[in-house]
Amino acid sequence: MTVPSANTAAIAHLRRRGFVALRQTLRMVRGSPLVWHPSGIWSVINFHLG
Repeated sequence: MTVPSANTAAIAHLRRRGFVALRQTLRMVRGSPLVWHPSGIWSVINFHLG
């Protein structure tokens, strides 16, 4: 799963349950930067949906 690095609450929650980071992914946008709230994103399960 992928969790935004800015969502420290989600990362701490997962680490307490034994999860470890294996790799990082990039968040890409086209055009102007979006206003977003990483604390509302806990994970991306599958990049192939949607």
